[in-house]
Amino acid sequence: MAPAVTIGPAAPPLLTSDLPTPPTPPPKPWEGPPRPSGAPDTHGGTSASGRSTVLSHKRPPRMTMNEVKESLRGVEQKYKLFQQQQFTFIAALEHCRENAHDKIRPISSIGQVQSYTEHYCNNSTDRRVLLMFLDICTELSKLCQRFEALHSGTPVTNNLLEKCKTLVSQSNDLSSLRAKYPHDVVNHLSCDEARNHYGGVVSLIPIVLDLMKEWVAHSEKLPRKELQHGAT
Repeated sequence: MAPAVTIGPAAPPLLTSDLPTPPTPPPKPWEGPPRPSGAPDTHGGTSASGRSTVLSHKRPPRMTMNEVKESLRGVEQKYKLFQQQQFTFIAALEHCRENAHDKIRPISSIGQVQSYTEHYCNNSTDRRVLLMFLDICTELSKLCQRFEALHSGTPVTNNLLEKCKTLVSQSNDLSSLRAKYPHDVVNHLSCDEARNHYGGVVSLIPIVLDLMKEWVAHSEKLPRKELQHGAT
C-alpha cells in the first residue's frame, strides 16, 4: 500500500505589484516631424534602402555670359530712369545735409548716402530717390560677383573687375570721381560748389557701368572653353 502524500498549504497568488519593474528605455532623440511619403531625407543617416544619405547644399547655377549681359542691361535701364531724376536726387542730398548739419564736406561714399537715408531723410520723395540710387549700387555689387564667377579672368578683365569692386564698396571715397564725355551728369550740376559736393556721387554709376561694359567686351573675346569652365 502506497504511503499517503501530505499536501502543504497553497502558496498565495502572485500579485502584479510583486513583479520587478523593467528598466525604462532611454528616450529616442527627436528626429523632426514625420516626412511625407516619398519626401527626400534631409537629415542624413540611413534611408529605407539601407544606403547612407548625406545632407547636400547645391550652389545656385552659374550664370552664362548672355544672362550676365541681360542683367547688366537691366541695371542700365534702371540708371536711365534714375538719371532723369538727378535734380531730385541732388535736392534730397541737400535736405539731408541740412538736417545732419553737414554742409561742409562733399558726399564721399555710398555709406554716407545710406546713413543720410536712414537717419536724416524725412520725406517720402527724398527717400524714394535715395533708395533708387542705393538699389542700383547694390545691383552693381551683385554683378561684380557674377562676373567673378563667370570665368577666372585675364590681367585685363581682372583689373577692370577690381576697379568695379572698389568703386561700389560702401566706404570707398568717391568724392574725386568725375564722369567724362559722353556723360554729362557733372555738367548738369548748377555751379562749382555743387560740382565739388556732388560731382563724385553722380559720376559713380556711369563710370562703373562703362567699366562693366568694357569687361564684357574683353571677356567675349576669350576662348569659349574658358567661359564654360568658369572661375575655380
